[in-house]
Amino acid sequence: MRLITLALLIVTSACVVHRRAPMIDDSHGAVAGVVTDSTGRLLWGTQVRAFALQGPDSGKVVATTSTPESGAFLLPRLPDGLYDIQFRMICHEPTRRRLRLVSQRVDTLRVTLQLAAPNVCVPE
Repeated sequence: MRLITLALLIVTSACVVHRRAPMIDDSHGAVAGVVTDSTGRLLWGTQVRAFALQGPDSGKVVATTSTPESGAFLLPRLPDGLYDIQFRMICHEPTRRRLRLVSQRVDTLRVTLQLAAPNVCVPE
């Protein structure tokens, strides 16, 4: 748990250190979290994509990132609304989370990816 907390602190503090636009504001929220495997090992290289499920961008990918060695991810400045957050990694079963993002809030996720069956583990 300490490792996950540390990873989330690193991700959220990066925005402050680099003086970028804020992660959240009056009309935007964010999603942050950590991706692990079934043993709890942090997964780097996981593709994280946010699909809008409402509004003018409905059905489109509106944010994407990949996890570094810390397994942490951040999707900042997403407009309020409903999203399908998808997680994909080679030789792991893809998974998704549906979230309703609210402005001025960072939702946190802990995502565990399961290994794919050997007969379907084909590098992309």
